[in-house]
Amino acid sequence: TLILIVINIFCFTLLATDNTNKVSVFDYYLRSALPNIEIPAYIKYLQSRQRGTLAKQLSAAYQHNPQKTKPYALQHMLVDGGFQRRLQQGQIITAQQKDFAIWQPLHQSFMHKLNLVASYRFSFKPYDFDAAALLSHLFLHADLSHLLWNMFFLFIFGFIVEASIGHLYFIAAYMLSGLISSATLVLISPDNGAWNMGASGAIAGLVGMYAVLYGRRKIQFFYTLL
Repeated sequence: TLILIVINIFCFTLLATDNTNKVSVFDYYLRSALPNIEIPAYIKYLQSRQRGTLAKQLSAAYQHNPQKTKPYALQHMLVDGGFQRRLQQGQIITAQQKDFAIWQPLHQSFMHKLNLVASYRFSFKPYDFDAAALLSHLFLHADLSHLLWNMFFLFIFGFIVEASIGHLYFIAAYMLSGLISSATLVLISPDNGAWNMGASGAIAGLVGMYAVLYGRRKIQFFYTLL
């Protein structure tokens, strides 16, 4: 349990400069010609997927104030896994379109820069299954409060479950819980493009094991720990 907490804290410190990199990449995107090509294409995609409400909102906002709408549209596009999958497969901006020659090198450059952002590269995105990210995302956290809350519950439940079932079963159950939670997300939301990260799924497994082991019995936690 202590080793897991240390690893999570260590990984969080490695991401200290990640927000600066992310801002730089997004700034590159917004200053390029990509929004003017991709946002209209995204609106058409939403219309084709019967998501007319968001399509109308984006279309009206983009016509009224394109500069302010670009960051908002980018947020939606990045977490729309169905759109991202088709965009990267060349099904949204096709070779037959007049803007393709401009779009392709800019898009490739943007994706290269985006993959240098650790929170993107090592997070788990169900639409783009990556076995390495399936594991690495369990040790990443979005911000300090996310890390502290997860470590708090890992500290509380981890020690008792580990003491009850042993070190090897504990780490195996912890990792398996995290992997199963991610696999479940793929099954129920295959077009999810959110940058999923954190130990929540693994810790939820510990809470479940705690409930199975102890039911409603009261545990003198701090006495047990000492």
